[in-house]
Amino acid sequence: MWSSLKSISSIDILNFLAMKIIHKFLYSLLLLAIGLCPVFAQNQWTRQNPKPGFNGYLGIHVSSNGNGVILADHYQGLKTINGGDFWFNDASFFNGNGQINPINSVVFVNDSLVYVSRHNGNFEKSIDGGITWSLVSQGNPLLGGLTFKDSLLGFAIVSSGQNKIVYRTTNGGLTWQNRNTSQAFVALNQALSLNKLIGLWAEKLTISNNGGTNWAILEIGCPNWIRDLTFVNDSIGFLAGDSGLVGKTTNGGQTWNYQFLATDSTRMNFEPIGKVKFLNAGSGYLLTVYGKIFRTTNGGITWKKVGSPRESTAKNFHFINSLEGWLCGGNGLIAKTIDGGDSWQIKTKGFINTINGAAFQGYNRIWVVGLNGLLRYSDDKCKTWVKVSLDSNADFNSISFPSPMKGYIGGNGFIYKTSDGGQNWLKVPIPLSPSRFNFISPD
Repeated sequence: MWSSLKSISSIDILNFLAMKIIHKFLYSLLLLAIGLCPVFAQNQWTRQNPKPGFNGYLGIHVSSNGNGVILADHYQGLKTINGGDFWFNDASFFNGNGQINPINSVVFVNDSLVYVSRHNGNFEKSIDGGITWSLVSQGNPLLGGLTFKDSLLGFAIVSSGQNKIVYRTTNGGLTWQNRNTSQAFVALNQALSLNKLIGLWAEKLTISNNGGTNWAILEIGCPNWIRDLTFVNDSIGFLAGDSGLVGKTTNGGQTWNYQFLATDSTRMNFEPIGKVKFLNAGSGYLLTVYGKIFRTTNGGITWKKVGSPRESTAKNFHFINSLEGWLCGGNGLIAKTIDGGDSWQIKTKGFINTINGAAFQGYNRIWVVGLNGLLRYSDDKCKTWVKVSLDSNADFNSISFPSPMKGYIGGNGFIYKTSDGGQNWLKVPIPLSPSRFNFISPD
């Protein structure tokens, strides 16, 4: 025993004693923290709702045909097929090929055509406003900041360390070409033509006249920080920024005229404008970072503040026309206006907490599945629902109808199959838990 002790150095003994002292000190701190928990809980902490991890809805787009999509983050979102009267989760939008496959960027080219890039390199499109999706190409770099001039011409930004590289497609995303740029200040908001791109850089613009290969910073004499930029056509554009800043160009961004929504005395305290959107050269809307909405009908000469529900939570909006618009934001805010924003109606979210999947059977019937045996269908665009009792203890993960008569429901270790349009279902045990179906043929 003594011989073994002699092999321990004095440094080892000092380290051992130091560790003992540290352990006792940390233990005392732990006891003190436990004793103070009730005090802190009562005086400094309040319960938050909704749960952490959900920061509200960030983007919304509803088409004139009634189809619409709301984005929360890379993993969460909602769909509608009846003009927003009913919203539901659909994992097919946020999953790909039966696996968690989050979205990196999304762009609505028009009411029907939508493109998304995913984290695994897939590039997909929807031709029905985001309801169903098909694979366009795979193995792409992580495409961000998607912007499309039309159905074929599109651009994206790929980060490479501190620099950014522009990629271009001329065939709707089938192939992407590296434009051989590598500059930190590259920004991309809109494609004005095959070669002309424009983006934001603080109180300046970045511009490329050769399809993203070379970029230059364009000094435009802007008096404040810019937060958003949009172009109605190749010539007319609008920007918005801090202290109520609004700008307009009529020559493709070369020169700008500026105005402020606030007076000189109140300008410093006026909240920043985070979003600017125009339906045409005359009709447009602004959304401040705190949810106030302003409208113009004369190309930005004058602006009028209109109504906004839950101003502090509104984050994004989309107008179908000069009267019908949508608003989304924190705490699950979804609202609709039919009078140009003067008044808003809060919309419900249907089975948002229970639906795992949805599928069309033909053109008129939609099915939804979810937890605790949830299985229902609607023949009137989700206005009314018919409940189907199949297995109240089962959690259904997905549903698909590859043909009007043949359908499949996936769960934890089983599949239900129908061959008569959903009148009867046959359970088939399998050693998998399918979250999505992809069919080559109905069989």
